[in-house]
Amino acid sequence: MGSPPATTLLVVALIAEALPLLKRLERARMLSPTLCAGLLAGQPVLLLRCGVGRRRAEQATARVMAEHTVGRVLSLGTCGALTDDLMVGALVTAQTILDASSDELDALTAHARPVVMATVPRVVDTADHRARWAARGAQVCEMEAAGVLSAAAGHPFHTLKVVSDLAGARAPRIRGLPRSLRVTAFQLRAYRLVDQRLAPTLEAWLRSAR
Repeated sequence: MGSPPATTLLVVALIAEALPLLKRLERARMLSPTLCAGLLAGQPVLLLRCGVGRRRAEQATARVMAEHTVGRVLSLGTCGALTDDLMVGALVTAQTILDASSDELDALTAHARPVVMATVPRVVDTADHRARWAARGAQVCEMEAAGVLSAAAGHPFHTLKVVSDLAGARAPRIRGLPRSLRVTAFQLRAYRLVDQRLAPTLEAWLRSAR
């Protein structure tokens, strides 16, 4: 008999990004308020909600790596497009993450468009901010992948993100709404995009990566 498949650590920032994956898990069991174990596409996985930002992502991922045996690590979730040829709903995978060591980075090019990804310290929501990152060669921006990569520490590492917004390209129609409503609108959009676009692709990749 062969060895059992290695556990894959799936890291997302938000509850809205975790729920579409959580509902697909078989034999799911909560290990903590932010960590769940189960099977996805027949493969053993740990699903971690790390919180927003590079530091939180690195710290939370490192804790899980120290406490569990993990074979590979994926940074998943939503991102903002910094180039005009990427639209909402596009699936991307990082071939490079700016300001991060990418020796272990493996782009899922058969399943998503390879891009240069920037892990940014704050939301990109103005044209000037967008232009500064685009000038550095970034095609998408998000807030956790570099931290997850750092904590992965030599384990095979992949990214899969779905574009949720155009990152300052134009003022969103909801900008005039109260912040609580804007946050809710984003969470609903993130849930829908992860559920309809990212999760099925992730399942297909897990099946092919056995």
